[in-house]
Amino acid sequence: MEWGIADTHFGHSKIIEYENRPFKNVEEMDRTLINNWNSVVDKRDTVWHLGDFFLTYTERQFEIFDQLNGKIILIRGNHDHQTDTKLIDRLGFQEVYDSLVLKDKYILTHRPIECNNNYFNIHGHTHSQRENDTNHYCVSVEVIGYKPIRLDKIIKREDYNERSKIT
Repeated sequence: MEWGIADTHFGHSKIIEYENRPFKNVEEMDRTLINNWNSVVDKRDTVWHLGDFFLTYTERQFEIFDQLNGKIILIRGNHDHQTDTKLIDRLGFQEVYDSLVLKDKYILTHRPIECNNNYFNIHGHTHSQRENDTNHYCVSVEVIGYKPIRLDKIIKREDYNERSKIT
């Protein structure tokens, strides 16, 4: 199974205030995000993380990453400045991209991008500030219930929207 999520900001205490997240502190936030993640993601699953994974020191990054199920592929966000060597060889991300097109139709990015009706943009970055529309779907944790969402649910929604435009 494939999953999508963005803007976990593991270890980032200020994000609780910035986004009015329902956590008392960063420890509770990290613990809840890890538990929520592992409640839906199996070790064999693939998780497409669309940026802003961590904002914490290296040792804590290893502690968090080692607890998460699945094969994690990172689409870099504006806070993901680490080198590919650190992200892939040391931390364990399967792959790292700036953006990626799946199935010739779905563009995975951190920031939303303008796209024509031939493409559908799955993104993060906007947290709770952007509504989904006919060409975009935000997977920031604030809008998906603080746990990964199945990519096939997003694709089915998009396919439904596409069919309703035709009729």
